[in-house]
Amino acid sequence: MPGIRVVPEIVPSECSVTADIEGGIGKAMDAIITALTAPLTVPEKSPPLPPSTPPGVVFKGTLEEVNQFFYRRGWTDGLPVIPPTEAAVAEMLGGTDLPADYVVGDLPPMKGHATIKKIAINAVMAGCLPTYMPLLIAGVECMLTTGAGTRSDPNSGYGLATSSAGSWGFLWIVNGPVRDQIHVNYATGALGPGNIANQAIGRALYLITKNIGGSREGVECMASLGSPWRKGLVVGEREAESPWESLSVQAGFNKEDSTISLTIPNSLIQASPYGTDAKGILQGIMSNVAPTGFTATIMITVDNANQLARSGFTKQKLMDYLAQNTAVPAREHPTYYSASPAPNSRTKEIIAGLPKDPNTPMKVLSGERLNVFVAGGPTMFGIFEGGRNVVTRKARLPANWDRLVKKYDNMVPVYVKY
Repeated sequence: MPGIRVVPEIVPSECSVTADIEGGIGKAMDAIITALTAPLTVPEKSPPLPPSTPPGVVFKGTLEEVNQFFYRRGWTDGLPVIPPTEAAVAEMLGGTDLPADYVVGDLPPMKGHATIKKIAINAVMAGCLPTYMPLLIAGVECMLTTGAGTRSDPNSGYGLATSSAGSWGFLWIVNGPVRDQIHVNYATGALGPGNIANQAIGRALYLITKNIGGSREGVECMASLGSPWRKGLVVGEREAESPWESLSVQAGFNKEDSTISLTIPNSLIQASPYGTDAKGILQGIMSNVAPTGFTATIMITVDNANQLARSGFTKQKLMDYLAQNTAVPAREHPTYYSASPAPNSRTKEIIAGLPKDPNTPMKVLSGERLNVFVAGGPTMFGIFEGGRNVVTRKARLPANWDRLVKKYDNMVPVYVKY
């Protein structure tokens, strides 16, 4: 296809200052007219094909040389990787019964074909074990969701997160028997370092986003600040100790199903309850929710969840209560302040429905976009905000699953005791 002509412009991102907008448009207009009317050049008529990476072995060398080669090609996350040798990839493919050329889907933003073999290659690079493959494949399926954005038809917003100026991250929540079978941490320090399943699964899903989907920092991904958890946070849910149904059961799966869920936040607040009674727990949550208008996913401790349950809160009652009672003065709500220089009919309608008194409380949370799961150690809770919905997919375990689990069952850290 003919090359695309690109006209740069100088209007700041998401600008709301009329003079800056009009000045930038004026300066760009002549270049736009020229780009639309000038005849195509010879290179534009027949652009050269971009260089492609041949299949199979692309480099041979020492571990250091391989890592330098991969880094210069832009295939890593900046840290050393495990070389995806043919033998290592073949072993990783043992974690699924799907054929190597099976296409799970086309990942945005570049519509890369996410084949099972490509997923396995990135899994090896990230340091995964073959037992992680079912969750990685299900994770890719979560990325492909493009629903209406409701709880019954969820849309994770993954496509937006791969190319937005917003600094989005990925929160992956694991449910079902697979949590213990592959030793996913869901207790103290679950979001921190030290556990191979949590760290490698999150890293592999990031590499898949970059190397298959084509979301490269500063090229397609234009995150203004960047997110430390774009590389992926992975946590299991503490189902056995929770007084409520798990996140996966809430999504319609059976308790015996192994699943992975995806939500895409751009902020994380770690806070403590204001008291250990139900009132203190609720107030601690409500006082720390930012008025973003996005999805809020609350990671709550076992102790706090059980205290709320003893006070009569089911998970649904808790979400309803938070949605109805979490509010800020209108002057602090982003919807109240209209920065549009030329309001259209839609923005005028929104403005007309806003309270006239800037001190009137405005709700922060939507019940449709509020989620709760139980995980972590004692005391603290986390509030993840951003994105659209939590999307859950079932992991398909291979026929040799029990043998695989037994083979890698000893992959756990053994610390020296006091």
